Amino acid sequence: MTEASLAARTDEARRRSGSYWLLAGLFLEPPTEAGLSRLAESLAGVSADSDDAVGDALVRLRNAVAIDAPDVLAVRLAPEHLRLTGGLKAGFGPRPPYESVYREGGVMGERTMGVLKAYQDAGLDPLETAAVPGDHLGIELKFLALACYREADAWGAGDTEAAADWIAREARFLEGHLATWVDAYCAEMRNHARDPYYVAVADLAEAACRLDLARVRQLAEYSAAA
Repeated sequence: MTEASLAARTDEARRRSGSYWLLAGLFLEPPTEAGLSRLAESLAGVSADSDDAVGDALVRLRNAVAIDAPDVLAVRLAPEHLRLTGGLKAGFGPRPPYESVYREGGVMGERTMGVLKAYQDAGLDPLETAAVPGDHLGIELKFLALACYREADAWGAGDTEAAADWIAREARFLEGHLATWVDAYCAEMRNHARDPYYVAVADLAEAACRLDLARVRQLAEYSAAA
């Protein structure tokens, strides 16, 4: 692989890592004035066409962030974040964003153990001090952010075998875990959302995970054939 190709793969993996990290934060952390200001800056130049679901969601998220000043928006969105991600009580918001809830009907099930094993096998700890189960949507997104970052490091070092291993790991995790339930949660979140900000967040997460699943499958096939 040429130096230019390695650089391109490194940049792509870092972009994918950054996208997953951004999404993880949207689900794990309530909006703050500082965070919304940074988000507005990062979305300032986004654009989309009719065939770009991710770009369309980013544009709508940008517009939702621009509705109010960051301090006003943060106050309004904080309780909405808790209602939509906290699983406080039936009917008050969507079911909590845990894989085991959407695939098994309860918390801390077999799926939870499966994602924890995936983290352990990869040598990554996306949980840190998080006060949520390991199969929380934000934690699964953070794991993929870390995996993509390791993939980028491997490309940057010219270690194509290690990069291929990380791509295969990402594909397995998406196919076996995140992509199996993220659409269901996002549909519930969208139905319960009272603010366009969280409708856009749900649409973005759904579209981004679908797009990256297709891309990582391409990368895995390419690596297997190389």
